[in-house]
Amino acid sequence: MNKQPKLVDYSLFIKPKQKIVKKVPEISNSFLLNSIIIIILLIGLLLLYQRSKDKENIIENKYHNIIRLNEYVKENIK
Repeated sequence: MNKQPKLVDYSLFIKPKQKIVKKVPEISNSFLLNSIIIIILLIGLLLLYQRSKDKENIIENKYHNIIRLNEYVKENIK
């Protein structure tokens, strides 16, 4: 009833060689999206910096325009 194991010559079995595949790292969409968002943030920060830098000039120009308008109105009323 019990069968005896047979001896097997394992050299007869051909093992397939494993192919080594080098994966090229892909630029994922998340990296591209993050890059675009960082660029947009940098542009926004530059605009805010420029705006704060020119704030005094803008306020001074507004006051000059108001004074010129006031003088113009006084001259035309007389």
